[in-house]
Amino acid sequence: MNFATAEELRAHYAAVKARIAGAARQPPPQVQPLLVVKPAPPEPEPDEEPDLRPPLLAGAPLGRTRDLVEPVLQRHMVTWKQVAGRDRKQAIVAARQECMWVLNKAGMSLPMIGRFMKRDHTTVLHGVRTHEGKRTS
Repeated sequence: MNFATAEELRAHYAAVKARIAGAARQPPPQVQPLLVVKPAPPEPEPDEEPDLRPPLLAGAPLGRTRDLVEPVLQRHMVTWKQVAGRDRKQAIVAARQECMWVLNKAGMSLPMIGRFMKRDHTTVLHGVRTHEGKRTS
C-alpha cells in the first residue's frame, strides 16, 4: 500500500481504527473442565502372600533350604559356618560347590543361592559347573 499524500495515510489509519474499534469482541474460548479421575477402590488383600520361591521350595518352610544342604554337610563332615565362610581348603570348597549344585538342582536361581551362601552369582555358577564336571568324570 503506497500512499501518495499524508492525507491518504491519515484516512487509511482512521478507517482501520474504526474497524478495530467497531469490531465486536469475541468472548474468550470456552475452557474444557479438567477430567477428574476418581481413584479406583482398593483391591481386597489376599488371605496370604504368594510364595515366590522356586517350585521345589514353594510351600515348604523357609528352613527347607538348610535341610537340603544338611546331608552334604554331614557327608563332607563340615559345618554350615565353614561352608558359608571364606575358607578355601579343598575339602570345604568341595562341600560348598556340592551345596551350590544341590540348591541349583532344587530350583533355586544362581542369585538366590549366592545371597543364601554370601557369594556372587558367578561364583555359584562356577561351583555348580565344577561339581557337575567332577560328577561326570
